[in-house]
Amino acid sequence: MIELKYSKDLEAVSRFIANMNKITQHHVGYCGINEKEILHTLLNDFSDFPLEESLVVAYENDTMIGVLGFDIDGNTRNAEIWGPFVNHDEWQQVSIMMWDQLVRQLPLSLNNAHGFYQIHNSNCTSFMKRLGATNKGEHLILTITRSHLQPSIEAKCEVAEMTSDEYDSFKLLHEEAFKHAYFTAEEIIEKINNGHKVFVASSEGKLLGYVFCEANPNFSEGDIHFIAVTPHARNRGIGKQLLNESLKFLFSFHEINEITLCVKRSNEAAISIYKKVGFEEEHQLVTYELTI
Repeated sequence: MIELKYSKDLEAVSRFIANMNKITQHHVGYCGINEKEILHTLLNDFSDFPLEESLVVAYENDTMIGVLGFDIDGNTRNAEIWGPFVNHDEWQQVSIMMWDQLVRQLPLSLNNAHGFYQIHNSNCTSFMKRLGATNKGEHLILTITRSHLQPSIEAKCEVAEMTSDEYDSFKLLHEEAFKHAYFTAEEIIEKINNGHKVFVASSEGKLLGYVFCEANPNFSEGDIHFIAVTPHARNRGIGKQLLNESLKFLFSFHEINEITLCVKRSNEAAISIYKKVGFEEEHQLVTYELTI
């Protein structure tokens, strides 16, 4: 008999997610494959609401067979879907049971839920279609290691850490380049610290581009979240220069050996730049949006 409940054993939940997410056919783009990192996220950075309201776990004969979670933003009432992760022959049945339970226990009504799945994750793809979700496009996950890093290019302009004088120009560019970004310009500014940096390219006092990156040495990882160049400054090597500056910063942490970024598959120009620097394709994913 299948039983649905919240599990206080978050280590077991994290282990289950990590093991499932290592398998291409079960991969969900919002989650990693590092058990400790997943546990840290669940404990410290998952949903604006208690886990008891944002997570459901399925058991059969006391064996964990499924996990589903909503990483909820209380301000926008949007959620990123973690899962469904299911290890059972009746995949769709278990997923529907968890979904219905999770929706029932939500503390508020959601506007939209977003799925992010490996293209070979046919179960989740079918599940999204069954729920009436809309395909919002394909993305690539690219990674680079120290050994694949290409030499820096000649400087085209000045690149430095962003100062408060550049906040307004940065906000305008970020909002223009990323209409529905998962971090607003204000949120990025609030995150700036020793591990979160915004580097800007400028010439004659004018901002030409920026890159926002995050170092996570505790989990040996680094991420490049956003990079953008103003329209009139494109095709001049500025994006590549910003990219190199962010890689230089991230690899300054000896614990970090791999850096990840996500890019729309249709953005061929950006993909070309990333690959010239040394990035390689790791995953191809599809984004779904669902009204609940």
